Amino acid sequence: MKRAIFILVAFGCLMTMMATADITGRVPSKDRGVAISTNQFGYDLSRTVTANDTSLALTTKDWTSIGSVFHGIPVEWSNVSISFYAYGDGAGAGSPDGGTFDFAIYVARKYGGAQLVCTNNDAVVGKMRLSHNPNSGEALGDGTADLNYCWVDTTAISTDWPTGVLEGNDDGADEQTTINFDLLGSRGIYIIVNDMSSVTSVTYSITGFGG
Repeated sequence: MKRAIFILVAFGCLMTMMATADITGRVPSKDRGVAISTNQFGYDLSRTVTANDTSLALTTKDWTSIGSVFHGIPVEWSNVSISFYAYGDGAGAGSPDGGTFDFAIYVARKYGGAQLVCTNNDAVVGKMRLSHNPNSGEALGDGTADLNYCWVDTTAISTDWPTGVLEGNDDGADEQTTINFDLLGSRGIYIIVNDMSSVTSVTYSITGFGG
C-alpha cells in the first residue's frame, strides 16, 4: 500500500513539473502574449563590419585558426535565419540605400574545419529603415525609423549546401531579406563581409531555432 501511494505521489509531482516546465527548451514561457515592445526579443548573434574582412584561405580553415573567431552555436539550434543591415553611405552618415557588399557564410563542426554554406556577390541595401538595434533593442538615432540604417533587400546566393539555402524577401521590394538553412550539426558560424560600396558599415544578425 505504501509503495502504491509513493508511486502515485511521484507521478503527481512529475506531471506538475511537466505542466510548468518549458518543454520546448528554446522559447521561454514568460512574455508570451504580451506586446513585443514590452521586452526586446532581438536576435542571438551579431557582428558589425566596418572594414572589409579577410577571406578564409586554405591554410586558415582549420579549427585552430577559426576556433576563436567563429560564433559558438547553442546545441538546441538546428536552423538559423540571418539578416543584414547597413549604416551610412560610405562617407559617414547618409542613407545606405543602394549600397552593396559581398558575403560568404561558413559553419564548422566542433574540432572540424570551416565549411562553406553559400556566397553572394553584390547584396543590395534597400529602403526599409530600422528604428532600433535588433540585437540590443537600443534606439538608433531618435528611436524612429532612421534613414541612415536600412535592411538588405536583395540577394542572389550561390550554394552547394546539401539541404539547400532559402532566401526570403530577396527580390528588391524593400523588405528584410533573410538567409535560412539547416546547420546539419554545426557548432560554429562565421560570416565574411567584403567589397563594401556606398555603405559605412554592415551588421549581420543571426537567430537560431530548433526543429
